[in-house]
Amino acid sequence: MAEGAELTKGLAVSKLRMDPVKKVETLLELPGDLIAHDPDELKNWLLAAFAARQPTILSGRNVTRIGTTALQLLVAFRRDAAAQGMTVELRDASQPLLDAVACLGLTQAVGLAATTA
Repeated sequence: MAEGAELTKGLAVSKLRMDPVKKVETLLELPGDLIAHDPDELKNWLLAAFAARQPTILSGRNVTRIGTTALQLLVAFRRDAAAQGMTVELRDASQPLLDAVACLGLTQAVGLAATTA
């Protein structure tokens, strides 16, 4: 995890320095189980990231289960951030995350490119 990171009940958050323009981005590593995970905690973190007005990267590599509540929060966060000119990227999506997003028809809403089988 990057320097300056903090861990909050499964949400790993860190600030990354990106060269050459020294831009700061926020990285959120989503926890493995987003069904049992407290949705209020995810919501509060997303609200804090929104208030920071920085580009945000969501890492989905650890996700093994995800429910509709968490997906709704991710879609709303991305939509609201885009409306304010902020960038949000979902990177390293695990197969369970990809499957859930595709099953609900949210591939574009969460910012993932459609994959071909």
